[in-house]
Amino acid sequence: MKNLKFFKVVLTVMALALVSVNANAQFGGLGKKLKDKAKAAVENKVNNTVNNAVDNAANKVEQTAKKTINNAVEYKTQLNAPQVDENTDIDEKYEALEYWTNLQEMANNKKDIEWLCSEKGEQMSKVYNLILNDNSKDVARFHSLKPAQDRFTAVAKATNAIIYDGYPKSADTGEGTPYLVAALKWYINKAKKGKTNAKNYYVVNGAAVRYLAFCTDRYTDDPAIEKQTVELRKLYDQIDADYKAKYPNANPYATFDEIQAEMKAEKEAAAKRKAEKEAKRKADIEASKQTLKPGALDKSLNAKVLSAAKAKIPGTIRVVVQNDSWTIDRKGGTIARRRVLAWVVTKDEEGNLVAHDYGFAQEYMGGGKYDALRYYSVGLRTVYVK
Repeated sequence: MKNLKFFKVVLTVMALALVSVNANAQFGGLGKKLKDKAKAAVENKVNNTVNNAVDNAANKVEQTAKKTINNAVEYKTQLNAPQVDENTDIDEKYEALEYWTNLQEMANNKKDIEWLCSEKGEQMSKVYNLILNDNSKDVARFHSLKPAQDRFTAVAKATNAIIYDGYPKSADTGEGTPYLVAALKWYINKAKKGKTNAKNYYVVNGAAVRYLAFCTDRYTDDPAIEKQTVELRKLYDQIDADYKAKYPNANPYATFDEIQAEMKAEKEAAAKRKAEKEAKRKADIEASKQTLKPGALDKSLNAKVLSAAKAKIPGTIRVVVQNDSWTIDRKGGTIARRRVLAWVVTKDEEGNLVAHDYGFAQEYMGGGKYDALRYYSVGLRTVYVK
């Protein structure tokens, strides 16, 4: 009997051991599947990340290459060169600046002094100055001044490093006459070595130093100064007909008073142009002013819209409701809200009355009732108001 009980115990223990082994085997299989699944997920994530990074890098390289090719074509042809002046829209001026900055950057990379010293090399600065003199530069729709300034400054700095490579420093030559002689010599050598554009550039920009030399040799017997000024005068006498046609009023022997008078005249002319442009702008504003036409709902809703507008829109002076009837918004066939459009009149920085269109709405509460009127949206229209 005891042996039978012992045999049953042994069988029970063996059965439990087998169950344990089977369970471990099952859990072990499940664990392996989970590990394989997790491993696959990680591998997929890594592969996707790598693929996305490669695609992004390839796209960036492709875009950069395309931009470089386009710039290279324009660099040689200027087929799409923008035409801008004082009256050009400010965003178009910014686009023109980007255009010429790209080309000048390419000229810098090529160290193409002939290009940089030509009219093409002047365009970036000309457009930049047009932007600086434009009152709307800080409220451009698609551009801002700070990035344009930073890019202009960087490219201009690189250009100057190329054009004025080796320009003497007073720390190396000494102040006064030694520096003046060195500067004159540098301009003369650059003009002699330069081709047509570079020669004209160094001759023209050396005029200030030359003028100082002309003044200086009146008050000194220094032979070095006299030698350099004579040599520079010869260069100016050799300027070709194209240059004289381009600068018919150039006078290398202008007196200080004449130069001051010319600068004053140019300043007055620039001020006059600016005033005329400003007068035209104001006249255009006056001509565009409108009388706002109220809709049929204006009489009943004006006070509520005015209250909602003042709570949301600083400087609100008055409102004009445009709708003859409510616009009903539905969601799944059920009324969600009703809306109206209204002109909200404020003043701009110059004191002009300006109207912007805004939306105002009442949310539907059910049972034919609506919530309080509130500000809802901003529109796209702006008009000057009489």
